[in-house]
Amino acid sequence: MKAIIGHPHAFVKRETLRTVFAEAAGILNSRPLCPSSEDPNDCEPITPSHFLQQRQGLAVPPGLFQDTEIHSRKQWRRGQVLANHFWARWIREYLPILQERKKWMTKKPNLRVNDLVLLVDTTQPRGHWHLGRVTKVFFGADGLVRTAEVKTKISTLVRPISKLCLLEEAL
Repeated sequence: MKAIIGHPHAFVKRETLRTVFAEAAGILNSRPLCPSSEDPNDCEPITPSHFLQQRQGLAVPPGLFQDTEIHSRKQWRRGQVLANHFWARWIREYLPILQERKKWMTKKPNLRVNDLVLLVDTTQPRGHWHLGRVTKVFFGADGLVRTAEVKTKISTLVRPISKLCLLEEAL
């Protein structure tokens, strides 16, 4: 939180800080853990919110907040900007952990059809995780999967494997 709030002498009111903590908890509790069923067409994940609230967390879509509003006199807007900063750092620092990439000397299994993947998209709104199932894989000249076709709730996309995080392998 110190990195998000910024300057050590920055003043943040208690209610603003509570708002930021509530937003951060919502982000953490909405992250996908595993699929909710064995059905390959089901892309709905189980999240920590399912265990805490017995249902999926209800994320209110955030508005558009500019970084200049960090100095706003409206504390709620300031809290939303800080929550956006938390989301940006979470995406920048959490997703690379899921996309573990080692040197090419150690072999890793390729993506396969029906694998559940998280799509990496830094332009996603705060708290939204796009999941999909791999429907087709495309091999490179070296015989390794380099691109995959992914079916999401909304559409079918073709993405390089660097923009996909494997959540669960197909059985």
